[in-house]
Amino acid sequence: MSKAVNEYTVKKTLLLNPEKLRKVRTILGASSNSEAIRMLIEQTLAYEEAFQAARRIQQHGTFGLDWNLEKEELIEDASDL
Repeated sequence: MSKAVNEYTVKKTLLLNPEKLRKVRTILGASSNSEAIRMLIEQTLAYEEAFQAARRIQQHGTFGLDWNLEKEELIEDASDL
């Protein structure tokens, strides 16, 4: 292993398309296949978390509305800003 991983990890055997893995490593700038897979996992989990947060906002009816964070209230007329 080239880099020490700061979290608990397990060794797994995966069957992957080598060309796609090479492309992913290039896109992410990963130094190893393992690093590329870990980066993909982290990005996927972050995306899912953001997606679920957006879904909760949408369900509360505030998605796409202007919000004053200081006063924690909706801005009725955002054109005055």
